[in-house]
Amino acid sequence: GCAAVAVAASIGRAIPQLLWLAREWTEANLARLFEGGAIQPALRPTWGMYVTGTHLRGPGFPVLRPWYAAAAAAAAAVGAGGSSSLQDTEGALTHALAEHVIVAVMRGLCAAGDADRVVENTFCRAPINARTHAYWLVFRNWSDGPAEAVAKMSANVIAFWDWRVGEIERQAPSDERDQDADGLGILIATPHLPPADTIRLGRRTVGLLRAKHRTGTLAWERLGDLARVDAAGTFEIVSILIDLELSSGQVYLPFDEVAPSLRAAIAARGLLRDRVLALIDRLGVADL
Repeated sequence: GCAAVAVAASIGRAIPQLLWLAREWTEANLARLFEGGAIQPALRPTWGMYVTGTHLRGPGFPVLRPWYAAAAAAAAAVGAGGSSSLQDTEGALTHALAEHVIVAVMRGLCAAGDADRVVENTFCRAPINARTHAYWLVFRNWSDGPAEAVAKMSANVIAFWDWRVGEIERQAPSDERDQDADGLGILIATPHLPPADTIRLGRRTVGLLRAKHRTGTLAWERLGDLARVDAAGTFEIVSILIDLELSSGQVYLPFDEVAPSLRAAIAARGLLRDRVLALIDRLGVADL
């Protein structure tokens, strides 16, 4: 009855500790604890309470990976219009799943192309706001964390970004694709990623946008840093974002944040300088 459900939920929150203190018992009972939890979380709450109530612990991921894969497959079935009776009306499980999986991606514990498709099923079928939250988590962790620690994981994030933007590029233009690309654009603002990769993937990401979104608002400061490395490549991103602002009817371009990337492009001279000055002329006559 209700007491059993409550105990099962409590066990879910304690899974990381149980893996440390009673690993053999936990591994032996994972099927009994987690079976059906991604489909009927109200009746089988151990998985749901684990994924929503804890943070991913790297040493436990290989043991729990089959259950991550099962949960991702359940989310994929629902997203594809399958007959699953997934009871996740507010998206709490898929949000938490995306958060755990993106942390695993950062740490190199899983990647797109793995046989169980845990990454593909999570990020192709989870709601866009769940994906965006996961990208935001990367940005926040890397903004607050020491550069030496996160730099070791940069190749994992770049590989994920490359895969994800390729998936979005294959979609037909739509408002949903815009939102997906805009969420991924948070990675442009993420510090400590290699400048060349950020510029390359950032250009592909903003090139998918058909309207103004929040990518520019977040990315201007980082774009100024990137322009000092590659003024021409960064200007390709900057010009797209400014064009989207100008076409929006509600233009917001903070001078102190936008100017550094434009100054770097002007200093490069040649054709690039002419393109920047032409863009500045457009800004001069725009109704800002």
